[in-house]
Amino acid sequence: MSQSIVSKGVEKFSEGLLDEAEALFSSAIEAEPSNAEAWFLRGKTRRQMGNLIGANNDFYEAIHIDPNHQQARVGVEMLQQIFAFRNTDMYNV
Repeated sequence: MSQSIVSKGVEKFSEGLLDEAEALFSSAIEAEPSNAEAWFLRGKTRRQMGNLIGANNDFYEAIHIDPNHQQARVGVEMLQQIFAFRNTDMYNV
């Protein structure tokens, strides 16, 4: 059941309907909390929406469920680089 919800979420994501995609992925997670792919895809959607903390949490949950989920690992690495970025010229020192 959750796979059909995930498929609909992927369609909405590819159409740029991110709010709808996020809601569908959340529904898939609610239906099957152990679905690592749904967690990853919601994280990917949240990253696109600018919710980096939410995306990071979702990627980590996907890795917790499936330690070999490479795309989630790449997502975490990308966000770690964003979080670690420091441009001292942007601060009032």
